[in-house]
Amino acid sequence: MRGCAGVGAPPCAGAPHLPDRHRIRVPDGGRRGVDLEVDLRRDLDGDGRRRCAPDRLATAGATGSDERPDPLHAVPPRRRPAPGAWTLTAYYTAVESFHSGPAQAVTGCRPGADECSNGTDALGSHPTDFLDAVRRQGSGRITAGKYSGDYLMWDADSGYAVDTAVLDQSDRPLRPFVSAGAGDTAIAPGTAFQLLDCGVDVATGHAPDAAGCARLRSASWVVTGPTRQPADADVIELYVGEEDGPGFGATSPLLVHSRNARTTLG
Repeated sequence: MRGCAGVGAPPCAGAPHLPDRHRIRVPDGGRRGVDLEVDLRRDLDGDGRRRCAPDRLATAGATGSDERPDPLHAVPPRRRPAPGAWTLTAYYTAVESFHSGPAQAVTGCRPGADECSNGTDALGSHPTDFLDAVRRQGSGRITAGKYSGDYLMWDADSGYAVDTAVLDQSDRPLRPFVSAGAGDTAIAPGTAFQLLDCGVDVATGHAPDAAGCARLRSASWVVTGPTRQPADADVIELYVGEEDGPGFGATSPLLVHSRNARTTLG
């Protein structure tokens, strides 16, 4: 038996009439979803008879090859944030000498360790306040002990490590007021952009500090890769360098955390 569209059998015998094409909406993790067009036709020796089930999937407007992704496994493109929809976060590198608290011994991966994760090498003892800042920001410059001048790094999956610089996702040193991470992975590394408007503070709904926002707007930013941790596509992270004194994390006007920011990325 050749199936429902076999020789000598009417097309899809016993099946309800189906339109030639049918448009469906598939969620993509965003607000709108993606329109997909299912082709319910199949050409068998040019006779155009219908099958009993869809066998082609095409995104609206697609052209070229007849090779179509399986509708059950199709991965829709990620949505680019709408203009004015960016969430903005600035982050920094902590400096040990600006922090206090009881010293706590730390173990992890020493400099130059290959493929190291959750290492057990002794990385020195550091003030608990400094370690808290490193865990929040991801990095801190060590100012005392064996690794003075190097950087204590933190990753939620691989723990502590010491490195000679704070690196981006391409293993290049982060540059203050240049390096930025974008949650929208459709934005290619190396893309330059400007911050046009800082939006409003996430917690208060008020505009961020005017002087801090002006400094961020005056910088020429470059996307170096995705954000440091998995995040929504609407997030942009801006690196502002090392802290310049005690209490930086609580008082610096540069450390915005806002929504509805606008950039030249769109």
